[in-house]
Amino acid sequence: MLADSENSRQIATTTAETLSSLSGVYKKFKQSLQSAAPDLAKLDFGFTLDPKGELVATGVSGDQKNRLTELLKKSPELKELATQFAQNVKAYGQADGYYWGDVGVFRLDAET
Repeated sequence: MLADSENSRQIATTTAETLSSLSGVYKKFKQSLQSAAPDLAKLDFGFTLDPKGELVATGVSGDQKNRLTELLKKSPELKELATQFAQNVKAYGQADGYYWGDVGVFRLDAET
């Protein structure tokens, strides 16, 4: 059990580091929009990975979503870190599955 706990802690640490890097790259991406697409830079949006592993803009629709998605796809670093983060979260769920956080204890698995 100790090995599982240590493995979970290591995965959690790696996940946190990846999230920090991902956040930094995303902030740079949003800053780059100031000059590349000022109208899009003003929007409150996020992104996700689609089932094929491609970045897709979220929180927007229509032409704005299409344009942001195309711009997101031009950031291989963002895609790499988002993929890495998703894999880390999945590994954490498989290694332990329980998360103790500010909202209490909950089970993390493929169903939840």
